[in-house]
Amino acid sequence: MLGKISSQQATEGKATLFKTEASHLILSLNFEKLDKIEAEIIEEFLKQFPRWKGVIIKGGSKKWVWGDPTNFLAIGDLKFLCSPEVFVQNHAEQSLKIYQQIIDLLSHKKQATILDLYCGIGISSLLLSQQDHRVIGIEYNPLSIAMAKENAYLNRLTTPQFIEGDVEKILQKEMHGQHADIIILNPPRQGITPTVGAEILRRCPQEIIYVSCMPSTLARDLSLICVKGYKISLIQPYDMFPQTSHVETLVHLIRG
Repeated sequence: MLGKISSQQATEGKATLFKTEASHLILSLNFEKLDKIEAEIIEEFLKQFPRWKGVIIKGGSKKWVWGDPTNFLAIGDLKFLCSPEVFVQNHAEQSLKIYQQIIDLLSHKKQATILDLYCGIGISSLLLSQQDHRVIGIEYNPLSIAMAKENAYLNRLTTPQFIEGDVEKILQKEMHGQHADIIILNPPRQGITPTVGAEILRRCPQEIIYVSCMPSTLARDLSLICVKGYKISLIQPYDMFPQTSHVETLVHLIRG
C-alpha cells in the first residue's frame, strides 16, 4: 500500500517515489510534414548511444518507430508503463505532490465509488484502487487505456475498471445510471463540455476534484459547478514550469 507520503518523502520524490528508468531515454520528434526518413541514421544512432532505447518520429499522418517506444515510471511501490504518445505529467516532483494531495483529500473515505474522468494511463485510478476504492477510469486515447489496463495487471490490482471512449458519450450512454461518490477530473486545456458538466452534476457526487492546466477554462467550469451548490474547500496551484505561464491547479469541491 502506498499509504501516506510524508512531506520529507515528497521533497525527495525524484529519488524515491516518482522515478523513471533514468538509464533509458526515448526520443520523440513531431513534424507537420515528413515524407521519408533515412532509417540507417536512426539505427546507427541507437547503436552508438544505447541509453536511447527508442525513437518515434511523426510527420503528418505518418509514423516511424525504432526500438522500444515505452518506459516505466514508479510512484511508491506501483509501476506504470508510459510512452511519449500518451499524456503523463512531466514534472516529476510537482506531479508527486498532486497525486499525494488527491490521496490526502480522500483519506477519510472508505471504499468509495470514484469516477476518474480523463484518466490517462491510470495513475490516479490505481493509487486510489490501492486504497480500497472502487475506481472507474474513462479516457479517449486507446493507447492510454491499453496502458492503464496493463498497469493494473502489472501491479496486481483487479478492481479498477477502464473504459475507452469519449467521456461525454460514455457518461450519457454506457454509464447513464452509474452512481459516483467522488468524481475526479483532469481534462485537456479545453476543460469539460456543458454536457459533461451536466452529467457530473446529475450524479450529485459528494466531492469533486478538478485538476486543470488552463486557469481560464477552469474558472468557466467552476462557475457552472458552484452555482449548483458545491463549495470550494481548496485551491492549490502547482508551478510546473518556473518562469513560464504554465500552472497546474487542483480544486477540491464539496457538495453543500
